[in-house]
Amino acid sequence: MDASLVHPPLRHSLLLPYWAVLQMDAWQTLRSWVFRVWVLAGAVLGFGYLLHRVAIHYQAGILQSSAAFMSEVLQFSLLIGPTLVILLTAGTISSERGILADSVLSRGISRYEYFLAKWHSRLLTTLASYWFLAGSLLAGSCFLLQFDLSVFGCLLGFVIVSAVLAMVASCGVAMSSLCNSTVLAVAVLWMSLYGTGLGLALLGFGQLNPLRLHRLMALLVQGQFEFGPQLELIGWCAVISVLAAVVGLVHFARRDV
Repeated sequence: MDASLVHPPLRHSLLLPYWAVLQMDAWQTLRSWVFRVWVLAGAVLGFGYLLHRVAIHYQAGILQSSAAFMSEVLQFSLLIGPTLVILLTAGTISSERGILADSVLSRGISRYEYFLAKWHSRLLTTLASYWFLAGSLLAGSCFLLQFDLSVFGCLLGFVIVSAVLAMVASCGVAMSSLCNSTVLAVAVLWMSLYGTGLGLALLGFGQLNPLRLHRLMALLVQGQFEFGPQLELIGWCAVISVLAAVVGLVHFARRDV
């Protein structure tokens, strides 16, 4: 037989199952009512507040600072954003307990690929939506209000808030793999997150102290910061995110579905 007529065997790509689940979960997340309410509420509140400041700026003749506006946006993101991320991620795996046997065990995808695809999908949708809303508000404040902010400082503030939200999202996906109930995952993660934040605030300790982060946002938008401590803060968020994901991944790979 001619060797040229022999077809090479099909090669299975390890990325295909991962990519398929990532796309499917991202599409389902974009269509979910929680995500749409989150984006809609953020857009209405953010742009409504911006228009309010613009009206004062032009109609009342009182100069409105874009730096003050963006610092409030960043502070509000740190206060409310984690709760919305918890609602978006705590049901990532626990809400699909009834179909996991068909989704994971009966198809050509491992539990590791399934968990990683779900984790990365929630990170992408969460951070992309945040950057879209925050970037739009930054552009609007620069053109419509008194320009007195540091663009680089604002972008660094976006990165820090994104690191915090990514940490919460990673913990949410991990908790979703640990709990059988979405309600239980939301309750445990919400109390743990805000309880830890309250403890750090009362003790005045740690890079993730909510009061420190609140004051830091006002300094960042004015360009008053040192780059080293901010990199350390982002690094701590990344370490916690990876550790939470590893715990969730190991537990999900070992437990019965």
